[in-house]
Amino acid sequence: MRETTGRQRRVSTKLKAAAVALLAIFAFGAASATSAQAGERLDMTFNDSWIKLPALEPLGLKPVHALDPSDGKNLTVAMGGTLDPATGAFASKAADFTFPEQVFEVSPGSNITLSINALNDFTGNYNKSTGAFTVTLPLKLTVDAPSFAVKCELRPLTIPLSSSGAPINFAADADPPNPKAGAPFAAPSNAGAVNGSWTNVTAANAVFGIAAYSKDEATMTDDCKTLIASLAGGEDTSFDGSIWLGGTSKVSTTVDPTCPEGTTGTYPDCVPIDNKTPYAVSKIKLSPSKGKLKAGKKVKLKIKVTNSGETDGSSKVTIKSSNKKVKAPKSVTISVAAGATVTKTIKPRCPKKAKGKAKITAKAGGKSGKAKFKIKKAKKKK
Repeated sequence: MRETTGRQRRVSTKLKAAAVALLAIFAFGAASATSAQAGERLDMTFNDSWIKLPALEPLGLKPVHALDPSDGKNLTVAMGGTLDPATGAFASKAADFTFPEQVFEVSPGSNITLSINALNDFTGNYNKSTGAFTVTLPLKLTVDAPSFAVKCELRPLTIPLSSSGAPINFAADADPPNPKAGAPFAAPSNAGAVNGSWTNVTAANAVFGIAAYSKDEATMTDDCKTLIASLAGGEDTSFDGSIWLGGTSKVSTTVDPTCPEGTTGTYPDCVPIDNKTPYAVSKIKLSPSKGKLKAGKKVKLKIKVTNSGETDGSSKVTIKSSNKKVKAPKSVTISVAAGATVTKTIKPRCPKKAKGKAKITAKAGGKSGKAKFKIKKAKKKK
């Protein structure tokens, strides 16, 4: 275990107070997220929140009313996303998690800045009939305190929230009880609450440093671990806590987005529609179309392919000879630009023993062209 005894005693009271503030904000920030499925939309707004940190109570730091609807600040945490109407399941992308950056003055001219983000995608469930709601959030908290030259990250912070949570007492031992239980977001008011607790957040396994203030990552990590260990009572002691959030829910019908006019695909993967006519062979012509073949010679035969489409393409042109003695290539591939005609020359061979007639046919794309030849006997040598 890392030796932290001397350093723990040197952590300032101001810095401990800063830690309390950041964890309070972290607690009610844990409920801010959006889900990503299709069907209906669920929007939840929380304007009341309590946070309890048992490890800090010996220092005189009581449970915190993190969001107080009576303080006139009108602070809220919102969660919204799509809801599966059949199962009540919803899924949130990590990128959909949003929470405004918070800046707190812990002493004149001394501020800390807090940023809260989701580490991974996460899921939950909402029952429209009963208003029951659950979600488990995997979060990370970044703390930037320039006056103390520390920039720390706590992760992962896995926080389960439930509207069926048993009462949690958000009061110090010497104070009157302040029980806060979960409650379903039932109609007609749709007002309810969720609560939950987190654990296994220790300096040893969940605290990391971010290089800043002329410190590299390793040095900053060491300082951050020392700070959290001093607050929790040891490097391997979990910085446990509990939270309660009260607010309202709203379910509304959504329309799945579609690709805009002139595009196709499944939103958001839309691509422009190609209105060009496809590649099409409209004509094949052989030239010459008729003539004489001299036995024992080759003849030049031109194959002309016309593409009437507005898209470039290519065709495999098959070639056949009606005379077994007259040999031609079995096929040729011809590439033709949009609206163009391309000529390819082949050289059928007519051996000396060939006689009669020969018809050569070229076919591609349902079109064909023909050339007819009479075979002229080879002259006998004298």
